[in-house]
Amino acid sequence: GDRVGAGFGTNLKLDAISLALLPLPNLTSFLFNGVPAKKLSDGFTIWREYRFHAAIFGLRSWIMLVVLCYQKHFGMLTYMPVYRACLVTVTMMFAKLATESFPAQKSTIRGFYGSGWAVFAAGYAQYLGTAGTLTGTEYDFGLHWLAITVIQLNAFFMTLRKKRIVGPNTVQTLYSLLLLSVLYLFLLTSMINNPPVSVLDSRLHF
Repeated sequence: GDRVGAGFGTNLKLDAISLALLPLPNLTSFLFNGVPAKKLSDGFTIWREYRFHAAIFGLRSWIMLVVLCYQKHFGMLTYMPVYRACLVTVTMMFAKLATESFPAQKSTIRGFYGSGWAVFAAGYAQYLGTAGTLTGTEYDFGLHWLAITVIQLNAFFMTLRKKRIVGPNTVQTLYSLLLLSVLYLFLLTSMINNPPVSVLDSRLHF
């Protein structure tokens, strides 16, 4: 598909329908009971704090998609950098509040991987998502659509693990592939097709 526009920004009606459907998996997840307050020992099953984090960060990207679609159809917003900074700040505040509302435990990423390099790589991928939200990229639409996809699919994989349909290694592998897809789509393919010529290249500014 079109990585730059991700299919958004050309048809207002289709954009509205797509945006109405995108947050439903996260929002309707709160209708289900039986999600534990703390992670189980293997760290790959869904738990309440993660469910809140998935909704918060998923909604962050959804709000960005709404704003980006608005700009495509109705014109640019004057104070977009300010809106981005406010969205990132408020998101972090809500994520912190969600974490503090549950028993203390290892963070999501640190509890998901055993290798230090894997922890770094996964954490860096999340950092890139936040940096992309804050600064904007040429792939804004694709970045936020894919962020929502990663968040929702990983929550689904963790639910499958909770029901013992898949094993922990399967969940870890699938989540890693999702993160690698972001790296491939928004960094590697861009640099392969148009290699950076200096450290001033905007793709290296994260």
